[in-house]
Amino acid sequence: MRNSRAFTLVELLVAMSVTSLLVVAMLRLFMDETSLWQKYDQKLDTFREARAAMQMMAKDFSGLRPAASAPTDFPMLALIAHPDTQPEDLVNEEIYGLPALRNQGANDLCAVGYYCVWVPAKNAFVLRRQCTESSTTFSLMQQALPVTSPLTGPLAFQTIFSRAQKMQDDKVLTIDDLATYIWDLKVVIPQTGTPPTGTPLQQLNWPQGNFSRELPAWVEIRFKALGVNAARRIAGSGVTRDTWFQPDSDLYRNLILPGQQQFVTRIKLCR
Repeated sequence: MRNSRAFTLVELLVAMSVTSLLVVAMLRLFMDETSLWQKYDQKLDTFREARAAMQMMAKDFSGLRPAASAPTDFPMLALIAHPDTQPEDLVNEEIYGLPALRNQGANDLCAVGYYCVWVPAKNAFVLRRQCTESSTTFSLMQQALPVTSPLTGPLAFQTIFSRAQKMQDDKVLTIDDLATYIWDLKVVIPQTGTPPTGTPLQQLNWPQGNFSRELPAWVEIRFKALGVNAARRIAGSGVTRDTWFQPDSDLYRNLILPGQQQFVTRIKLCR
């Protein structure tokens, strides 16, 4: 008769315990990896709007072209204030131009502008894009210039957008909120021509309110963006419009600074 040996109860219990420990360890590892992946995905998603907005700005302004069809005194590029911009929002700069973009109009020259607006319900600034299609742009350019002069050329952009808005036609004028929690929008545009040797950097850039018929070699656009998780912590925290521009305040250091990121792009222009 052959001897047969089976597992004892103790051995089975030990084996089940070891298996359970391995399963728990594998589940813990899986959960940690999933959590890490979710955090990484959230981090990417946090600035998805900001990256998309920066890419759109780069695409728009890389389309700036010297346009023979534009009236002589009309600026190709301007740093101006939108007529609806509140004085307290002028801490953010604004940029407007005439890029060649595909649209439903008869040609491709559109008026495009980017600016930030304060949204009290979100307790944050929102980056906004405004664009008029080409036929409207050309028509309103002709109307805008008689009420402006070469010294007030940027008013032509203000006239285009304000008159297009009165048309109340979303095919003529589009206004899109591109990203929330965007602030400190700054634009660097070098002066055309060769500056004198030793000219300070701040004197090489256009001041706010300037404009030009000539295109510079490049435009640099930068802004700060806040992550989603940090944005959630701001609710009910006492952060105000002014806090976003007070980096030395406790609220900024504790709630904004840890979650902010600087976005910068330099756009080469055709001259």
